[in-house]
Amino acid sequence: MSLVTCPSCGSEAASARELPKYRYRESGLDTVWLTGGVTETACHSCGKAFVRIWKEPQLLQVIALGLLMVPRHLTGPEWRFLRRACGLTQSQLALLLKYPRRETIAEREAKQDPRLSFPEEVGVRWVLVSSFQRYLARPGNSSLEASHLERLWNFAAFFRNFSDTVRSAHEGPR
Repeated sequence: MSLVTCPSCGSEAASARELPKYRYRESGLDTVWLTGGVTETACHSCGKAFVRIWKEPQLLQVIALGLLMVPRHLTGPEWRFLRRACGLTQSQLALLLKYPRRETIAEREAKQDPRLSFPEEVGVRWVLVSSFQRYLARPGNSSLEASHLERLWNFAAFFRNFSDTVRSAHEGPR
C-alpha cells in the first residue's frame, strides 16, 4: 500500500493498493473478472473508496470484440453491453434490426436468454459487428490497438460471408 491524494477530498491520507483479482460489475456484465490493472484507493479522511481500471476504454472495446466473436447465443446483458459499445440507443438498434418497437430491444436486454432463432442471432450479430466498425471508424472513438482492429475487420469479412449464407439458406430458393 502507498499513500496517495484522495480524488474526492484532496487529502493526502488516502491509501492505494493493486487488486490481484476484481469482478468488473461496472461493465454491466457479471461474468467479467480482471486479473491485474485495477487499483483501489481508500480515503481515511472522507471515508470514500474508488476503483481505477487501467486503460478502461480500451478494455471495454476488447470485451466487445470478444463478445462479437464468441460462437454462442448472446445473453440480454451482452446485447446491452454491445449496443452501448456501438454507441447506439435502443431506438436506433430497433430501427437497424427493423423491429417495430424500441421496447423489443429493452425486453431482450432484460432477459438472460433472449431466445432468438439461429438466423435472428446471426442477423443481430451482423448489425452489431457493422455498427461497432462504424463507431470505431469515427475520429476519437477507437481505443483499440492495430492488432485488435485487424481482428475485427477480418472477422467482419468472414462473418459477412457467413451471414449471407445463413440468410440464403433461411430464405430458400427464389
